[in-house]
Amino acid sequence: YSDQAINSAKIFVLPSYAEGHSLALLKACMFKKPIITTEIPGTDEFLTHNQTAILVPVGDHKKLAQAMDSLLNDSAKQDKLADSARKLYKDRFSFSKMLDSYLSTYNLS
Repeated sequence: YSDQAINSAKIFVLPSYAEGHSLALLKACMFKKPIITTEIPGTDEFLTHNQTAILVPVGDHKKLAQAMDSLLNDSAKQDKLADSARKLYKDRFSFSKMLDSYLSTYNLS
């Protein structure tokens, strides 16, 4: 996903069957986008359903479509999720936070 594509999107949807710690989802958080994604290991370890994202069961196309329709028609929820995603990014995944974490891990701070 390009930065331009993510930044221009109204919502960010990543229906994945398997994913590690997704850089695309982190970028969506960074660009303050409301997120819909699937409940898979890696994703559900840092995103919380109805707080930082809407998480749907893997392969449940009906729930995915319902979540997309519902979120597209609820600007207040879009704002809430986007704000929470951006806060998550700043608090845990920004460059300065990651640098502090690495330095601490290797006892360099």
